[in-house]
Amino acid sequence: MLGTTKKEIEQILKAFFKKKFRGATKYRISSILPVITKADYVIYSFNFKCEHKREPYSLDYLIKFFLSIDGEQQARNEHEIIQKEVSDKSFKPKDFFLDVSKTYFDEPFLIVNKDEAALMII
Repeated sequence: MLGTTKKEIEQILKAFFKKKFRGATKYRISSILPVITKADYVIYSFNFKCEHKREPYSLDYLIKFFLSIDGEQQARNEHEIIQKEVSDKSFKPKDFFLDVSKTYFDEPFLIVNKDEAALMII
């Protein structure tokens, strides 16, 4: 994550969402802004736009990169907490994604819709 430019983040997120939202078109990632920077994680906000079945979508997300040595476990733990929160309250977030494969970024990451940002551990 360190040294990764906004343009690189944009391109990688576009590839990630193309895989997650197959069948959608006109993918666009914009407004990538740092929100919080800590020693063991960094959070960015961004907007994702696409069209699916000619219906436009514009979603605001937060992405949290886990930078510590045990970042993968921290990401899994936080994802588990979000899943528990969702099931305990019959609350369904619009979207949240976990990726610990390091396929897209060098660090594990968690993406949460901005409307559910309170579910993130900050």
